[in-house]
Parts: sequence; structure tokens; C-alpha cells
Amino acid sequence: MAEKPSDTAERVRVQPPETLDIADRADIFLRRVGIESAEPLFRAIHANAQYLSQYQGAWPLNATLESTKEDISERQEKAEKGEWLDYELIEAANPNVVIGKGTFFGRDQGAKTSKFGYWIVQDKAGHGYATSIAKTMIAYGFEKWGLERIICEITSDNEASQQVARNVGLTPTGEYRTAPEDGSKAYEVWEIVK
Repeated sequence: MAEKPSDTAERVRVQPPETLDIADRADIFLRRVGIESAEPLFRAIHANAQYLSQYQGAWPLNATLESTKEDISERQEKAEKGEWLDYELIEAANPNVVIGKGTFFGRDQGAKTSKFGYWIVQDKAGHGYATSIAKTMIAYGFEKWGLERIICEITSDNEASQQVARNVGLTPTGEYRTAPEDGSKAYEVWEIVK
């Protein structure tokens, strides 16, 4: 009789798909971030650094092409362990330009929980792209990545991100956290449970 694998036994990891289609939208899709994404991702971050830093902390202001490459490499190592999952938002008509990003990070496989974040370049804001990222990735997280709880941390002055969170079913928990990088921003914790 074969033994049942224990909870601590190493499981075969299913690789997330290279692309995720977005329901009801043929104009955009999500593509896994890889080292080949470094230059287009850096261009998007660099061109939108002031805008992104309003809500994302100081990292966009300090980004370089080299730091973007290092960041991608570190995240790929975490992805191999099942802790991290990055997708970049691409317009189908211009597949070499990154217009946004969605990320699961800090995944706790035991608790089946992950943090989730997203951003959109400034000139694409207000077109439903962030909502599309969030809907698609939350569905993937629940259906394929084994999550039961997804958490977003949103600054109280980021009304657009709060609206995206509401649109996809996240609700505020009443809990607040301070940004680890400089401690200057308070983030409200939002969540959605499967």
C-alpha cells in the first residue's frame, strides 16, 4: 500500500502560465515578468516615477535599469519557491510597452494568504486597467494558486486604488500598517476572502 504524502512533503509546483487573458478585454493581457522585461518595465517606472511614488513609496524614484534587473532576479527566485508572482500589463497593439503591473508577494502557503499590489502608468489611469489586473489576478490566486485570503495595503489618500479594491470585492479591515521603507506612509489593509 502506498504511503500518503505528508503535509511537509515537497509538492510538485505547477508553473503559472506565461500570459493571463483578461475577460471581456482583447486590448490588454497580463504577461509574466522575466529578465527580458527589465528594459520595458524600467522605462514605465522611470517615466512615471513621480506619479508612482505618491502611493508606492520611494522605490520608483530610485529605480535604475540595473536595480530593475536585480529586482526581477530576486523575485524570480521567490517565484521558484512559490512566494511571489509578477505579471506586467501589456496592450495587445504594443507588446513591447509595459503599462501596469500586478504582483502577489509575501505568500504564506500554510495560511493560504498573499499580499497583492498593482499599478498603472499615469496616462493609462482611469481606463479600468487596474480593475482588470486585480480581477484577473484575484481569480487566478483563488482558482489556481491556492489562496483563500488576499490582502492589499492602500494609502488613505489613494482614492483610485480604493475604488479598484471595492470594484473587485476587497473590503477595508480597519487595520493600518506603516511603510517599511521609510515609515512615512500609513497603509490601510483591505482584504478579500474566498
